[in-house]
Amino acid sequence: VPAAILVEGVISDETVTHLRRLLSRDKDVRDFFLDSPGGFLSAGMRLGKMLSDLGARTTIPQGGECFSACALAFLGGKDRVLLAGAKDL
Repeated sequence: VPAAILVEGVISDETVTHLRRLLSRDKDVRDFFLDSPGGFLSAGMRLGKMLSDLGARTTIPQGGECFSACALAFLGGKDRVLLAGAKDL
């Protein structure tokens, strides 16, 4: 049972589909770490809505990045954490 899920790489429709699949297996996950250069606007919006509906905590890990579509997903978190040293933020 994962305590958290790491979302990394380009955010796309496939990212949203994969995350839905993971969450259908474990409905208790509420912590999401985001490390992404961005991606597709519509996918970032859908991911942010999904995280908002879950009441998720979104975190950008130390040394991570979160641009473009990732920022939309990050803002979907009920609680948002930016760990010190995140790249270029």
